[in-house]
Amino acid sequence: MNRVRRYLTAITTFLLSISLTLTAIAGADPRSMVINRLPELGLEIWTEAVPAWHTSTEQHKGRSVFTARTPLHYYPPASMSWTTLHFDLGSGEELSSLFNTALEEAKKNYQVAASIKVKPVKTQYGPLIGMEGHFSGKNDSENVDVLFFVGQQPGKPAVVMQTLTLPGKLPHLRYQIERSWQYLKYID
Repeated sequence: MNRVRRYLTAITTFLLSISLTLTAIAGADPRSMVINRLPELGLEIWTEAVPAWHTSTEQHKGRSVFTARTPLHYYPPASMSWTTLHFDLGSGEELSSLFNTALEEAKKNYQVAASIKVKPVKTQYGPLIGMEGHFSGKNDSENVDVLFFVGQQPGKPAVVMQTLTLPGKLPHLRYQIERSWQYLKYID
């Protein structure tokens, strides 16, 4: 009997250590996602399902903008938005120019002084190759931090993605941003 107990203890310990190792290797949050197909943007965008983020599509300056917002009592409160721009960013110079133009518009929207410099970083999310930067500003007179990205898959429209949340809380949304932005797809 003692031998059986030791065997079961060893097996249980082994299985537990494997499950902890696999979780650490995966590094991703396994929660469910909602897949939003948006023909008006030509995109498939993943948003949080548990708890479900509130989503809507609105018009802003003649463009469709898809927005996902955290539910009430979610911490930190956050919002993500996506829109498409019908530009072909063939060269790195064109990408840099479009990023800077879109960034200046975003800085105006968030009441950021034109003199504030944002360091662009080349990055990739799923099929999108582009540039991102982050800055602090105001949204409805509340202080916010914003992560801003412009990129595209070659031959497809450029995509602008942004996340805003309370100051200092962007790192808390790392997995939400990763799960959503990494799985973005163009609808063919």
